[in-house]
Amino acid sequence: MSNKYIFIDDQPEVEVKKITDRLSSFGNVEITPISVKTFNEMITYITDNISDIDGVILDLRLDELPVSGTRATVQYKAPAIAQELRTLSAESDMTKRYLKDLPIVLCSTDDNIKAIYKDENASHNLFDIRFLKGSTSKFELVSKQLLCLIEGYQLISDKQDDVVEILDIEEKYLDKNLIGKFKDQPKILTHNIAQIILKDLIFSTGLLIDKNMLIAKLGINFANSPDAEALIENKFQDAKYKGAFSSGWDRWWLPKVIEIFKEITNISLVQVDAKIRVSSLIEKTDYKRLELAPLIEKNFSNRFWTYCQGYKAEEGEIRLLDPLEGFKIAKERTHQSWHEHDYISYEALRDRLGREKGIKLHWSEKERYRLKKESLEGAENGSN
Repeated sequence: MSNKYIFIDDQPEVEVKKITDRLSSFGNVEITPISVKTFNEMITYITDNISDIDGVILDLRLDELPVSGTRATVQYKAPAIAQELRTLSAESDMTKRYLKDLPIVLCSTDDNIKAIYKDENASHNLFDIRFLKGSTSKFELVSKQLLCLIEGYQLISDKQDDVVEILDIEEKYLDKNLIGKFKDQPKILTHNIAQIILKDLIFSTGLLIDKNMLIAKLGINFANSPDAEALIENKFQDAKYKGAFSSGWDRWWLPKVIEIFKEITNISLVQVDAKIRVSSLIEKTDYKRLELAPLIEKNFSNRFWTYCQGYKAEEGEIRLLDPLEGFKIAKERTHQSWHEHDYISYEALRDRLGREKGIKLHWSEKERYRLKKESLEGAENGSN
């Protein structure tokens, strides 16, 4: 496999090549810039060259500059092309213009991506991932993830109906509703499976958790714990996710993390507070340089199980939080039975941390937040 992407943009090719050359320079994928064409010409180009294309990257706005050699702009944006490609990949009649299922990635400016993800939810599932044109410092990671998408699509295509093989996990660890998404349908397309894995497992906290969430559930102050990295690497390696797309995103199976913690400490991770979790790890392992995470201002509970999304979005800081002291935030995607909610602390909410990054209070929490704010402000005024 050649691991080739095409990058479709209406900007001058010399500008687009700055992006494609940079992404190609890491040796993971080869990306060729393609100038925008009329809709039918664009689809025809892709279908005629599909044997030499493993993925498509689309700029969101394809209608800003005239098509080469004309004075007219095209009358469509990236979602229209993506939708047509997804439709063609679902075509079961091989005598028609059939298209193999392949990764479709959105790349644009921050403002353009925010606009589509704010106002057009139907477009979310058309793209596997999105990245910003200006985030050049992250391009090495993006190139690795682009390769991961190609490899993941191939794995899914090969193992189409076998959720255990695709996720590389015993079925007993999986939620029955998740299994049903794979098994209850007569036919499920490769890109549909990819979306479930990416959006509802890898990018959502629940059965899979990222390193920050793993740290939160262990209750460790990662910045002040020199042995934390080695602890995770050596003791929780068996919980590491190794299924489709795992080479692009580090994740851990939460049920296995809970099992491993019990094996190490003979204590339930879920039932004890973080002070006991950390002290037990220190006692039962060779990793002594571990520190309990501090409380967020005005919080009282160290039964940490999550972290504050507000501080993470605004300052890149992982501040641990008991969900009972936090407030649920709204999600872009439907909440599934195996998902956990994301939370924001009262302090971050009060200070509007993360608001410009798109964090919004869940509708069900608005009254509780109002009451807590009135209570705390009343107490502060009464003490003055």
